[in-house]
Amino acid sequence: GVDWKAIESAWDKNLKRQAQAEKRADELARRQAARPGAGTASPPASRTPKIFGGSTITQQLAKNLLLSGERNLMRKGQELVLTLTLEAVLSKERILEIYLNSVEWGEGIFGAEAAAQRYFGKPAARLTAQEAARLAVMLPSPKFFETRQGSAYLAKRTGTIVARMGAVQIP
Repeated sequence: GVDWKAIESAWDKNLKRQAQAEKRADELARRQAARPGAGTASPPASRTPKIFGGSTITQQLAKNLLLSGERNLMRKGQELVLTLTLEAVLSKERILEIYLNSVEWGEGIFGAEAAAQRYFGKPAARLTAQEAARLAVMLPSPKFFETRQGSAYLAKRTGTIVARMGAVQIP
């Protein structure tokens, strides 16, 4: 198993910010779709609206496992439907478990078990709190941190997460 406290501690602070970014992205998508002619022809490439925002874990799971890499209004709508479906049928813990066991933690490294083996040479169940926290810090940008294992930010943020892990309650 993965140390859930590391993941919860790393993401807890960002949940509100992610929700706000997601709301802004969804509002932008609605406004773009409501524009006259939005459903007819695509605008020139230089004017194509960008769909972006801090996705929730469930949205990322839906996108990574079930959808194409396209970024357009149709895919955003599919993502919304899949996200709502996943949240209706799966617990938060199960969604997080599936996500952690499928997310890319670096170039060609998929799942927490593979990440634990690659970065620490041991199974995920044997990771220390420090090691689990380090993996949690890497999640937003694993390919970036894969080549920066000794960065000051990574070390500082890992320490912050370890300190916060004692306060996180896992159901």
